[in-house]
Amino acid sequence: MKAIYVLVMGAALLAAPLYAQSTAVPRKPATMPMKKMQPMPPSEDMMAMMMSGGMKAKTDVASISLSLRESLDVTADQVARLTALQASSQAEMMQHMAAHSAGMRSAAVLTEAAAPDLTAYEAALRAAANHMVLEHLAMARADVEARAVLTPIQRDRLVLARRVMKEMRAGMMAEMMKDGKAKMGAMPPAQPDTRLP
Repeated sequence: MKAIYVLVMGAALLAAPLYAQSTAVPRKPATMPMKKMQPMPPSEDMMAMMMSGGMKAKTDVASISLSLRESLDVTADQVARLTALQASSQAEMMQHMAAHSAGMRSAAVLTEAAAPDLTAYEAALRAAANHMVLEHLAMARADVEARAVLTPIQRDRLVLARRVMKEMRAGMMAEMMKDGKAKMGAMPPAQPDTRLP
């Protein structure tokens, strides 16, 4: 199943460049017949990303753009800008993640008192939750800035690549659920306990 996943994912991602370049005529994204697309030879960065499972862990614009730098025709200047953006945004997000986690632990302690102060507990929860909001805001800001680094054609290719990744993940999850149910159905039924009490 892993081999099929890699082949299908590779074919879809390889078709993205021609799809993105067809900007001269109106088109409906993701509905262009496959026969009109002529995939390029596989690139090392796409195959490495698929084989390493990086698409599951890194879904932000900068990370995907760097992982698919060859397929997106990312320049050296763009690589430098995306790398710097990735580092700064991840550092900011990690700070907010840590603050959120610490805040939740501090809030939990407040409920263990003999007479819990629920007002203080609520304030602590809101402060912790605010760090989660700030983390998501940092992620969204980084994505907006990373998209600004890319050209319109690169952005179109990236949109298609992310859509394919999402669909492939959904397909893989559905397949895993199906396999799990089939294995559960193949198990022998539990035998009743006939021992005397």
